[in-house]
Amino acid sequence: MLECVVNCSEGADPQVLQQLRESCSPHLLDVHSDPDHHRSVFTLAGPRDDGAERGAHALTLAAFEVMSLEQHHGVHPRLGTVDVVPFVPLFSTASSFGRDRAWAVGAARRYAVWLERLGV
Repeated sequence: MLECVVNCSEGADPQVLQQLRESCSPHLLDVHSDPDHHRSVFTLAGPRDDGAERGAHALTLAAFEVMSLEQHHGVHPRLGTVDVVPFVPLFSTASSFGRDRAWAVGAARRYAVWLERLGV
């Protein structure tokens, strides 16, 4: 299993948050929103082959579509609508840790290449 913890610069608008939830719903485990920081953390997970990666792509595309930083106010610094996207291997054993870690690093690199193709 692979986990991805996507941080978005939206923590207050319930309509936008619902759209973001729906975009990644098959892979969504949890959402934590903080209106003071104006941030939300979406915890995604899925099979190593594409679950968390697919959810991260869908959530990112939705964020680009429904979010704007033009009127953004919050105490947390931000770089964009989506600005932290770590991939983490779950349930690794001592014997599989290296392989699982390499898969997570590969997922992060594939995500970066995908973003570059979008012009980010």
